[in-house]
Amino acid sequence: MAEFDLAIIGAGPAGLAAAVTAANAGLSVALLDEQPRPGGQIYRDVSRASADRARVLGTDYLHGTTLTSALANSSVQHIPGAVVWAIEDGFQLSYSANGRAAQIAASRVLLAAGALERPMPVPGWTLPGVMTAGAAQILLKGSGVLARRAVLAGSGPLLYLVAA
Repeated sequence: MAEFDLAIIGAGPAGLAAAVTAANAGLSVALLDEQPRPGGQIYRDVSRASADRARVLGTDYLHGTTLTSALANSSVQHIPGAVVWAIEDGFQLSYSANGRAAQIAASRVLLAAGALERPMPVPGWTLPGVMTAGAAQILLKGSGVLARRAVLAGSGPLLYLVAA
């Protein structure tokens, strides 16, 4: 079982920054995330964004490339596609990735699980074409698909970001 000074769960902005900072301080770091690429929801697929998509999403979105580049140039062991399902005494982490279960040990664990969308069910919310603001953001960042005629309902910063 591999052992690390620090295991971080979540490769969004906070997890990326913490992992690189800890590695630069000399710690051995494992960064586990269930997504195939680092960036979290905010910087989803930032390292693969086309010039057109980057122009639409703006400079704030492109800032994520500084974090993903720093990770790529660090000693951090990034474990993508990892679903952590147990943290036991002594910080033994059990996870699944690529259809296999595995374990690592760490002296410390940092949870950087990110934001959580909490949709409110309304009549018709399961119909085709109806999606949450988070799903619309994933569609835009992951596939470059943007709704042409949409009705946005609700409040909060993510809804305003999707509207913009």
